[in-house]
Amino acid sequence: MFSLRLLPRWQHVARSRCRSSCSRPTGRAGPWGHGLDLSRYRPTGVGLRLGADLRRLSDVAKPRSSVLAQTAAGLGVFLGFDAAVRWLIDTSEMKTLPSQICSMLSAFGGLSLAQVIAPSSTTMLHQALLPAVAWVGRWLPVFLVPVQVMLPTINFPGGLAEAGGLAILLGAGWFGAVVLGARLVGVLSHQAITAPAAGGRSAVKMGLWLPLGWLLLAALVAPAGVKPEVMEALVVGGGDEEMARSLRGLSLASVGVGSFALAMRQGLPGHLCFLANGAATIAVAAAMAFARNESYSQVVKRDYLVGANGPPGSGDRLLWCLGPALVATGVQMFQYRARIVALSKVLFLSCAVVSLSNIVGTVVMGPLLGISPEVTLAATMRCVTIPMALPTYARLCEESGAENNVALVALCAGLSGFIGFGFSQRLLSSAACHAHLDPVARGIATGAAAHALGAACLVAAEPEAFVWGMLAMAVSGVASSAWICACAPLRETLLSLAYRRAEHGG
Repeated sequence: MFSLRLLPRWQHVARSRCRSSCSRPTGRAGPWGHGLDLSRYRPTGVGLRLGADLRRLSDVAKPRSSVLAQTAAGLGVFLGFDAAVRWLIDTSEMKTLPSQICSMLSAFGGLSLAQVIAPSSTTMLHQALLPAVAWVGRWLPVFLVPVQVMLPTINFPGGLAEAGGLAILLGAGWFGAVVLGARLVGVLSHQAITAPAAGGRSAVKMGLWLPLGWLLLAALVAPAGVKPEVMEALVVGGGDEEMARSLRGLSLASVGVGSFALAMRQGLPGHLCFLANGAATIAVAAAMAFARNESYSQVVKRDYLVGANGPPGSGDRLLWCLGPALVATGVQMFQYRARIVALSKVLFLSCAVVSLSNIVGTVVMGPLLGISPEVTLAATMRCVTIPMALPTYARLCEESGAENNVALVALCAGLSGFIGFGFSQRLLSSAACHAHLDPVARGIATGAAAHALGAACLVAAEPEAFVWGMLAMAVSGVASSAWICACAPLRETLLSLAYRRAEHGG
């Protein structure tokens, strides 16, 4: 604390300014400007004002490096937590839920439990993780692009006619699921729930160097991947096929990230950014296939999205990133824990009803639209995220003797998710759903109809609705598995309906 007596020059200037303030309301004089009267300020008051100004200046001048370091530390926490959950699942052989969903729910449950034990420390930890949560929310659609890249590899038994019937089924099914989910939430909650006012958060500006850097990296490594002899001429021993395969995968991933960043910088809507990302990756993969005189499917399944058929490609690694990304979603859920507990009944009942209607409606309408039994069975999982859909679909194939075609499940779930990603917000704001301001209805309807990919459309503009969408994705997946795997009469009915047209020679 200082005193004005220790600053005679300040005191002199302040008194002279004060004497002249009454007769001269305008103009400036001296280094402090006109009208400054320090004699009216108490020393303590000056100290408080200066402290507030310094804190404000420190917030404005907070270095970008500290924000980046905090984001990197948060991402490291997400990676470590997801790895621990995967290790626990592998060692305990608990395969009831996919590890990604377990990571998300464990993060939310762990923070909720810690809040009871050490509330202040938990709050500090949650605040420290928020920059990383924001980063994940910004780039989450990139991790879902491999679903788009796989779509051109699908072949339908019934040709274009069956593909058209499936498109109608998926579009109509998504529309019905969104409307039903929104209306159910409105009925069960008895009143519209409005979102709290969002804080004034400015959009993060992205420099042109980021997208251009990724696209330049793709351009540099693509020639060596397409033509291994180019790498062999530059690096001794660098022309082997495994190195070329890695470079092709790196090029595809770099094009995906760069095109998404470029679309975001141009201010395009989220679903158009996602579409541009997938279209650019598909185009480069097709160009690689043409240059190497190979098929598109061969390039994608060998270099990008390999699955269990070999060493993971760049697409496999992008899908793997969904695990840590869902940990960030669990952290984001924590701030809405009170509303989640209060409305848990609405969540479970809505998802149970919507999932049952999705399954039954698919097997009823599939044969009527000329869809084969194999594709119809895969379409029953259209509203379930792929990691949860595959085990349930395998159970249907085991019961019916049909081929377990994973690509069909990826197609149905991917198209349903993409439709939801592009059009859910408009439909929810229409008179059909009447859910303009209700984040619970908007999130549950989107997650139950279009799983994680559909919910990703809400991540930036509607954070609470996104949380409800991810919760609905998990609950709908569990409900769908329970309806099919644990309810034998329903499963037998589904199989009989799916094969009804085939048995009658249709």
